[in-house]
Formats: sequence, C-alpha cells, structure tokens
Amino acid sequence: MIKTLISQLAWKNLPFVLTWLILLSLIQLIQTQFPLFEFHVSNIQLAEFWRIVTGHFVHSNIHHLLMNSAALLALWSLHGHYYQARSISILIILSCLFISAFLTIFSEIDIYFGFSGVLHALVCWGALKDIGQREQTGYLLLAALICKLFYEQFFGASQSTEELIGVAVATKAHLAGALFGLFYYCGQKACKRGHKNLNS
Repeated sequence: MIKTLISQLAWKNLPFVLTWLILLSLIQLIQTQFPLFEFHVSNIQLAEFWRIVTGHFVHSNIHHLLMNSAALLALWSLHGHYYQARSISILIILSCLFISAFLTIFSEIDIYFGFSGVLHALVCWGALKDIGQREQTGYLLLAALICKLFYEQFFGASQSTEELIGVAVATKAHLAGALFGLFYYCGQKACKRGHKNLNS
C-alpha cells in the first residue's frame, strides 16, 4: 500500500516545488544578514515596493521556515498532480499581492513574515480542484480549512505555534490567502469556459 501511495505522487512536479523551497531558503539566508525583504509598511511607503511580494518569502526564524517548507511538501503530496509551473507561480505571486493589500486595508499589521498566507491559497485552490474532480477528500479538506479559519478569526492562533515561530500568527493573512485561492480557482474556471465557448 505504501509503495502504491509513493508511486502515485507527482514526482515530475517535485523539481518545481524544490525550486521554490530553495528560493525561500536563499531569501531567508540573505534576510538574516540584510533585512531587505520582510513586509514592512513603513518601508513600503518609502517606495520599497518589492517587500509587497518578498515579505511572504521570509520567515521569523528557522522553525517558521521549516514548518512552511514542510507544509508546501505536504500540499505537493496531495495536489502535486495539479501543479503546473506557470499557473502555480502566477497563483503564488498574485496571492502575495492580494494578501499584502488585504493586510494593509483590513488589519493594523505593520510587519509581516511568512509563506503561510500563500499556503492557505494553495490549500483552498487544491481542495476546490479535488471537488471539481469529484474527489471526496476535497470536501473534507475544504471543511477543515473553513473550520480552521473560523476558529482563528474568533479565537486566535495556537499559542504554541506563536512561541515556536517567535511572532504573532497573522490569521488575517490566512483568511486572505484562502479567499484568493477561491478567486483564482473561479477565475481559471471562467477562463476555461470562455475559451471553450470561443472554440465552439
């Protein structure tokens, strides 16, 4: 059974995921010496606009980076067969922009670290892809995500997680990421439907 599960993993898309993990690690390494990448409202107001995206690629400490790296690998194991380098890269970059805008408008966060908002976009998008393929696990994953988001918005994140990563968990970033995953999935569906209508 284990061999069957391993053989069903989307190994051909693993290099793409590993590339992102290496990128996150390299940016984190540079960040430890030169704090140029975190999402920092004050710096963004000084025209350091790259932080709108790069703030999602740096982490508060090594534990934070390892947690999110492991989560990305877990998502690859679940949904790697859906991953196409171009569409997932677009999802990641656009979700960074959306989450940054959401945090700026709907929260008082001045500094933000981490890939977790993007991960929530990937979770939501992947669950909806499963549902679109009539995979029952998609419904379970989406229900779990909704419950998690609901709990976080009303009761906050786990204290043990905050102690581990050394900063408060930005639960609004998780909500924004999940919303963007929904929007991205719906946008893809609409584009495919429009393309199909043009060719019919």
